[in-house]
Amino acid sequence: MNAGSIRSAENLKDDGNIAFKNGQLKEAIDCYTEALELNPEKNLKSAIYRNRAMARLRMDDFEGCEMDATQALELDGADAKALYRRALAREKMENYAGAVMDARSALRLEPKNRQLFHLI
Repeated sequence: MNAGSIRSAENLKDDGNIAFKNGQLKEAIDCYTEALELNPEKNLKSAIYRNRAMARLRMDDFEGCEMDATQALELDGADAKALYRRALAREKMENYAGAVMDARSALRLEPKNRQLFHLI
């Protein structure tokens, strides 16, 4: 991938973050999706999947959130945010065993993260 594509993926991620902060969840998801289509490098791709997972979670697209969080974790297995988001999605889908497993894994990475305690 060339430097222009990397910069474009970063710009699209940033645009998605702004849209997310403004409550424009569909627009945020579209920006993240477009950024992923540029096939950015591993760390950026993981962050984009993680961010899109959060936007999908907020839109009650729990299956989409779970899929994106899983993609982020395939790129970075030590991503506590992706584990937490997947745990929340799994909880909403009544996959309680999966939610607890993810929450415990995230707690091992971030033992002081109080948000995780309600899931275990």
